[in-house]
Amino acid sequence: MQNVIGIRTLRRGVNGALLRVARGETIVLVRHGRPVAILRPLGVGELYRRVSVTTFRRNLRRAVLVSHRRPITLTWYGDGAAVLAPVPPELELEYEEDDLL
Repeated sequence: MQNVIGIRTLRRGVNGALLRVARGETIVLVRHGRPVAILRPLGVGELYRRVSVTTFRRNLRRAVLVSHRRPITLTWYGDGAAVLAPVPPELELEYEEDDLL
């Protein structure tokens, strides 16, 4: 089973989600049951447009829309914390609505 979280839940608990990503988990973000982005750990040498976590939380909808075109590095106190990336076309979700975190 994959880690799936709704956008509304992410807005309320972005810090907890980033802690999970820092431990190596990948989280699929869904909106109305459809995957819209992936929140994953930052790989070695990956450099994308940097956005602070505070700005990300304030502009969550816009950040997710931008991530459809290109990945975004989320930063926490200047250090890379996670990558918000587009959903791969081959991704198939295996969850039930009750399983959303």
